[in-house]
Amino acid sequence: MNAEETRAVVFRFYDKVVNSRDGAAAGELIADDIVFTDPTAPGGQLHGKANVGQFIATLLNAFPDFHMTIEDGVIVEDNRAVARWAAHGTHTGSFAGENPSGRTIIVNGVDVFTVTAGQIHKMWVYLDTASLSQQLGLAPIPA
Repeated sequence: MNAEETRAVVFRFYDKVVNSRDGAAAGELIADDIVFTDPTAPGGQLHGKANVGQFIATLLNAFPDFHMTIEDGVIVEDNRAVARWAAHGTHTGSFAGENPSGRTIIVNGVDVFTVTAGQIHKMWVYLDTASLSQQLGLAPIPA
């Protein structure tokens, strides 16, 4: 794959899988053997398309208006891509062991992808978990 094809996979992930909730796109873009690392995922790391798909579904059910925006484009080198994003949503369902708070969250982060043959094989999610916890009312806001 060239850089533009890798970039297109990443844009499609955000646009179709996350923002449009397109399960068919998830099936196409997420590799069967994906390794997904995210501090909000159970155990911090998930293996396999089914587990990652379930996590994404849980996230989108907990935040039904969840939307991600790529902030600075996607940087690509070889089969790796990096995207800085902003996300927002309203916490109306259970997520990460927490009951719905009804609060709207705005969180920023960076994702790193390894893409091979049009599919995401590895994904690392880095996000401001302290801010997320504060916005959900789980941690005090510093003075």
